[in-house]
Amino acid sequence: MLCVIVSMWRHRHEDDTPLCKFWVPKSLWAEYGFYIQGFIEKLLTPLCIVGSFILPMTMVPITSHPLVGWTLSMFGALVLLSATVHVLRLPFTATFTPWLLSLGCLVVMASPYYRNGLIRALAIVGYTAFASPFLWWTVTQVTKSKTVRVEKEPSRSQSLIMKIC
Repeated sequence: MLCVIVSMWRHRHEDDTPLCKFWVPKSLWAEYGFYIQGFIEKLLTPLCIVGSFILPMTMVPITSHPLVGWTLSMFGALVLLSATVHVLRLPFTATFTPWLLSLGCLVVMASPYYRNGLIRALAIVGYTAFASPFLWWTVTQVTKSKTVRVEKEPSRSQSLIMKIC
């Protein structure tokens, strides 16, 4: 529901008016709006990405068959990630890389071709070593895309001084 509200907001206001400006009282926004927007933009992005994986995991019943449970969880994460990409205007490839890596991790863990548990554990450790540079790339790309470039709005006294000059 929150994604729909924010998406409708984005379509109505094409001038990139920050959504957080209307959640904060005007007196507080006049003084600290620059800092509030930067904090919300930087905090909201990783929370949405991590939440898109955690929320479907908690909604799948424990008693379901593993194939059905993992399929529902991965499709739920895919839907929430696509909503996150659309709403927060994130780079597509960098945002979906953790989803692809988690799908690969499931394949490595569920592969029936291991002779014993030690070889399976070594395969999982090897896949983790393989996936970590891709996750680091994802973090750098997403944080680079959410660089907040907001200029502080001049206060009344500054605008009055500018009119006098």
